[in-house]
Amino acid sequence: MNLENWIPALISSGALLLVGRHLLKASIEKSVAHVFDRELEKVKADLRRKDAEISDLRTGALSGLSARQAELDRRKIQAASNLWAATIRQRRFYALAGMVSRLNLQEIRKATETNPQEKDKMMQLGEMLWKLSMAESVPPVELPPDNDQIFLPPQAWLCFNALRTIGSSAIAVIGTIKSGAPLSLLKESVELNEELKLALPDQADFINKYPDSGPYLLIKELEDRIFASLVRALNENDSALRAVEAASEIVAHSKLMVPDELPALVPDALKVDPPPLKELPR
Repeated sequence: MNLENWIPALISSGALLLVGRHLLKASIEKSVAHVFDRELEKVKADLRRKDAEISDLRTGALSGLSARQAELDRRKIQAASNLWAATIRQRRFYALAGMVSRLNLQEIRKATETNPQEKDKMMQLGEMLWKLSMAESVPPVELPPDNDQIFLPPQAWLCFNALRTIGSSAIAVIGTIKSGAPLSLLKESVELNEELKLALPDQADFINKYPDSGPYLLIKELEDRIFASLVRALNENDSALRAVEAASEIVAHSKLMVPDELPALVPDALKVDPPPLKELPR
């Protein structure tokens, strides 16, 4: 074959080779692009699935937190309501506590333990005070459930414990005098006073100065602290604001506990003067 015949053949073969390479490259690129697109769609689908899972988890977690907070708020409000209702019920002992605050317990203890005739007089005195305070008509006090304590401010619970201890102590003192039993059978005031100092540490000096009568003069202060502590706790939760505001309008309370006057029949020797007004808790 001469040169003239070879040249077209070579040109034709080169062209075919170039076309083939181009077609092969296009085919490979198309195949790769298809595989890439398919993998990309898989990645996108996987991302959408994970996004959905994250969204579900977020929604579930937030819903769970919301439900938990709502239940916690409900229990706190119920516990606060129970404690305040029990605090109000303690008011039935205030008159009795006021009378005890004016009695000279040391003199009464001496009289009942050393002189039989004086003991009879003390029993009559106790009977009179018991009737005046209408202690017999006081129904049993309903106390808040102990499991409410976990939902209540510690200060409120401490003050309530001290308040009900004072009420119980007032009943015990008058009841013991009325029965003729020696007052030495009762717990020492030290135990009550220490409990009271935990609830009202700022009144420690007043309690130390008036260990026998002081605790009975602090019952309104305890009520005040309970109320303030409950209001602060409920104010921390916006959902309780309206309930707190409503309670604030309804509840009127006084900080100053003015001791009740004892009957004129009680001898002066068995009375104690109340602390000066300026020393009373305010």
